[in-house]
Amino acid sequence: MERIESRCAILSAVKVNAEEVLAARKRQDSGKRGIFKGLHSIGREEVLVKVWSEEKWINEQKNKYGKKHQLRWIHKLIFAM
Repeated sequence: MERIESRCAILSAVKVNAEEVLAARKRQDSGKRGIFKGLHSIGREEVLVKVWSEEKWINEQKNKYGKKHQLRWIHKLIFAM
């Protein structure tokens, strides 16, 4: 009986975690998705300007953090030998 109860507790915890992850994926309204939400025509100039500025910001973030990540990766490769 204890086995069944513990298994049930574990499964319910896993289910709660999975539901939280799925809810977070559904709520993702940042970036381009947030700009497009509720719009039917995305070819308008004001929408395109927002998208271009968001893409610019994304690329800046990738460049900012990408170099540090690459250096850490190379450092791990060199000193792991």
